[in-house]
Parts: sequence; structure tokens; C-alpha cells
Amino acid sequence: SLPRVCEHIHVAIQAGDDAVLRRMRRGYTGAACIELVQRIKASVPGVAISTDVIVGFPGETDEQFQQSLDVVAACEFDKVHTACYSPRDGTVSASWEDDIPQEVKEERQQRLEALQEQIGTRRNEQLLHTVVEVLVEDTQSARRDIPQWRGRTRTGKLVYLPREEKDLRGHLVQTRIEKTSPWALQGVPT
Repeated sequence: SLPRVCEHIHVAIQAGDDAVLRRMRRGYTGAACIELVQRIKASVPGVAISTDVIVGFPGETDEQFQQSLDVVAACEFDKVHTACYSPRDGTVSASWEDDIPQEVKEERQQRLEALQEQIGTRRNEQLLHTVVEVLVEDTQSARRDIPQWRGRTRTGKLVYLPREEKDLRGHLVQTRIEKTSPWALQGVPT
């Protein structure tokens, strides 16, 4: 309810399978992650939720990886940051055998990213023809031949606007969304 607090929450699930989560020393289950995301969405209208998922954690089976896909599908995150497991100094798993082949990790990462692309497409399409507030950050073009402003919505979604003579950097701009993709929105100031 505070106007200065944006409607974006990060819930780092890491994995969806309970056995993998226990090996990661996480104190929650896949079902608890789903329940938490459902409560957040019910409490904060229009919220965007992002997460982190590690694929190929030592010992992760195909069935356990499928549990991660199932949790991501159930939660319908706005953004999923994916990473292939790699040993990190200071973690318990650093001394374990990294037994998942790199090509398996990469294939799992691609499957997760493909699922998230479908979810992102659906979630962003809901914003088509709506007006959203955008904080203009800088000029950066998705296409180098078309100068554009780049900014973020209150939910952290990337938005491109046509570049005008007026410097919009640092301004809040009401923007009508005219095009969506899984990763970004395009709009025009209203």
C-alpha cells in the first residue's frame, strides 16, 4: 500500500523437488513455494514475482528436475533467473561430485527457459493496450537503428519507448503498451 514500494517480489526457490531442496539445505518444500506465491498474488494485485532456479544440482534426476518445471509452471513467475550448477567455495556441495554432465545441465536450462518464455508471453500479453507507469532509465535500443528510451514498470518489466527530443531520463512516464514479448514491452507516452 506504500506508493514508494514497487509491486515486485523476488522469491528464490532454487529447485522444486523436496529432496534436492533438503540437499541444498533449504528449509522449505516445493509445495510451500507454490503456496507462498499464491498468497503473495492474492495479497498484492498486479504483483510481479521473479525467482532463481539452479539446474543440474549434484544427484538431481530427470524426475527431480521435472518437479522444478512443475513448480515454475504452477507459480507462473514473471522472470526466472536460471543457472547451471557449479561448485562454489564455502558451500556444502563444493566437496560433492559434480555428477551431472554439462550437456544435461544445458539441456535442462534450455527446457526451463522455453517454459518461462511461454509463461512470460502470456503474462506480458495481459498488459497489451494498458497504461503503465515507467521510470525511464537511459537510452538503449533493442534495435540499434531505432533510438529508444529504456525504462522499467513498477513491477520491474523492461519497457522501450520512442526517443523524443525531450530528455526523459529519471522521469516517471505514463506509457500505453503497444507491443509485448516474453522479455520486454514497447509503448508510447500518453
